[in-house]
Amino acid sequence: MKKSIAIFGEGITEWFYIDSLRIACRYPFKMKPSLPQHPNIKHLLTEAKKCLSEGYDEVICLLDMDRLNTHPSEMQVYLKAKSQPMYRKVTFIETDPCTEYWFLLHFMPQLSQRHFEDYEAVAKELRKFIPDYEKTKNYLQKIHLYDFLSQHGDLSKALRLAKKSVELHDEGNENSYSQMYKLFELLALLENKSKK
Repeated sequence: MKKSIAIFGEGITEWFYIDSLRIACRYPFKMKPSLPQHPNIKHLLTEAKKCLSEGYDEVICLLDMDRLNTHPSEMQVYLKAKSQPMYRKVTFIETDPCTEYWFLLHFMPQLSQRHFEDYEAVAKELRKFIPDYEKTKNYLQKIHLYDFLSQHGDLSKALRLAKKSVELHDEGNENSYSQMYKLFELLALLENKSKK
């Protein structure tokens, strides 16, 4: 029986990254990147519920924490939802401040304990490695993010640094962090299961 995965985030960056990952890796399961119409937590939770009701084996929601951190009422909705039984089947993957921090980890020589305030702060650093980076549909369409990051950066290092960033954050440090390594662990687990 073929597994199916729904993965979605708040915006076009996540959609293009996941779609390029899906194409490049040719996983032996159905993978639906989805682009929600509204980048707020209530809409993302509605999308998660819809995917669960459609019977997806895994539902993954990528979250940029800078938005939640600047909208306390949305943060409360998110924290409450995570504790509800209905959403325990959803894998929430956080990056603080934004998905571009995950991209930056592909190029960092070592993990910094710096906290990037927002997208602009991360983008400034990321452009040292990808000078023409911009968060536009035209740019993201042509760069094929997953391939580009894998060829010009170091995915295995990014995974290690992401894991370490979460450990530091969980210890009480105020560093930026990314849980994207959880996505790759889950995909590897599902790929192994589908081969058996």
